[in-house]
Amino acid sequence: YHGLNTAVVHTDSPMVEIRVKFGHGAHHDSIPGTHHALEHMLFSGRNEKIVDALETLGANINAYTDRTSIVFTAACVHDVAGNVLDLLADMLNPEGFGIDHVQWEKERTTIQSERVGYETNQSEIYWTELASLLINDRRTVVGRKDDIDSITPEILMKEYKDMYFRQNVTVAIMCNTNVHKYAIEKCLDALVDSIPLRPDFHTDDIAPPSHISTDTEHLVYNEHVNSNELGVTYAFDVA
Repeated sequence: YHGLNTAVVHTDSPMVEIRVKFGHGAHHDSIPGTHHALEHMLFSGRNEKIVDALETLGANINAYTDRTSIVFTAACVHDVAGNVLDLLADMLNPEGFGIDHVQWEKERTTIQSERVGYETNQSEIYWTELASLLINDRRTVVGRKDDIDSITPEILMKEYKDMYFRQNVTVAIMCNTNVHKYAIEKCLDALVDSIPLRPDFHTDDIAPPSHISTDTEHLVYNEHVNSNELGVTYAFDVA
């Protein structure tokens, strides 16, 4: 949709998702844990008011980082799906967003505690070992202690501004498309206007998932492995 990766799924359980990729090109050499730290910091500062607004609308917000992307989701009722998507887009827009050193030091302590849990989590150990065997990559999503200690607010902001552009973002809207068709188009138009297009970026730089769902009703969870990354992809059939 004007360079924006878009998926619209007809469902009676509304949810919106924005996925920002980083697992390609120069970002493949980023300090491990940078994007997980960025996910944490996107709930801070200016965005605290946006999170409050989302919760006032009754949205159930969640975020996670995998080996390829930072993902934000919000489950909500049909009538506010458009407002929720607009607010999520505002939350992820790096313009006007900054990371305070004091906030980062506080959050760094939280992330280090989280790291300890990851290092004893059998699922995380499995994925790290599998990545090591298949693509010679022992990096973890959270990063090691020294990795987290070396991350600065300046690194976080530079990384985010580098990765937040239209061809690198996927928006998924799950709602009753028969009722909200025009509202969806309005939201997508607003998103296109707010996310910069990068003319020098080619989609061939991103390896495609090994399978795209043909299921028109359900979100399908797919695992894929390629020469550049090991990760998990949500695949949608575009309605």
